[in-house]
Amino acid sequence: MGSEREAAISTPSTSGSSPAREAVRRGEIEVSVLDGTGAPFPAASLTFLDRRTNSDWTRSWSNPTQRMQYIRTRGRTVTADAAGRLLIPATDSGALASRTIGYHGMLEWATLPAGGLEVVLAAEIDLDVRVLDESGRPRAGVPVVLVRDRGGAPVPMLRRTSAGAEAVATFPRIRQLLGGATASGRHTITFGFPCLDPPGIEIDPAALPTERLDLRMPATGRLTVRVIDETGGPLQGTANVTLGASLDAEGRPLQYGSTVQRITGGRAVFPFVGVGSRFELRLDGSRDRPSRKEVAQGPQRPGEEKEVVLTWAERHP
Repeated sequence: MGSEREAAISTPSTSGSSPAREAVRRGEIEVSVLDGTGAPFPAASLTFLDRRTNSDWTRSWSNPTQRMQYIRTRGRTVTADAAGRLLIPATDSGALASRTIGYHGMLEWATLPAGGLEVVLAAEIDLDVRVLDESGRPRAGVPVVLVRDRGGAPVPMLRRTSAGAEAVATFPRIRQLLGGATASGRHTITFGFPCLDPPGIEIDPAALPTERLDLRMPATGRLTVRVIDETGGPLQGTANVTLGASLDAEGRPLQYGSTVQRITGGRAVFPFVGVGSRFELRLDGSRDRPSRKEVAQGPQRPGEEKEVVLTWAERHP
């Protein structure tokens, strides 16, 4: 993002009797609101939350979206003046979040600052990912997923599908989605279908790309899952079938995420499955039948159309 910066806590110089220090003595905190270049952001709108008066705030703090929603519903709106400054009540546990459309910034603190605070509001962006096939041609209708590595365990965050002539999958408001100033760890854009060696693009939350990214597909085939009931006929009714994590030869996950299709007339079709992939296939359960899991093998050659037949005879007692 070049010169754009996430919201970050800082305490301006407090030597002498600066206005910021005087504000603290009066029981207030002076906040300087800056834009992505470090210049004052006049008339910026934010929400201030005094966490001391909201003892249940910790329950919503692990998820960036819930955190932002909590601040905006429990806090109060404050507006910067023409010089980008505002005053809030002094607290040793607070949070500020932007309410200015098109910008994202968040600041939290757990000790009473000796002087003022600074919060940076950076322009929001949408992350565009173009999906290309093996020949470099745009390919629409392909599932793409944003994955966060949390303590060594990849966790799918958001799934999109490439669309249009340019086959672009858009992840809106990527800065806020990744958690703003609190974002950490590894984030990867990859495909939302089983792959033997899943390609991915790593995203740095501190330097988000503004250009469109290209994600090239591996060799794929097509998979049809046909489900029969205890009579040997096609499953009656509807249910979901899920292709889950890609597995290695020992059954360890290679890739997390899943792709889901609806079983209709006893069959579900997955247009993209990586060649040579091995994955968990799950019948997600229905009103009459319990869920079921088993390991399945994907197509073995590019363009192959493979069929897997499952017998779903189990019923709830």
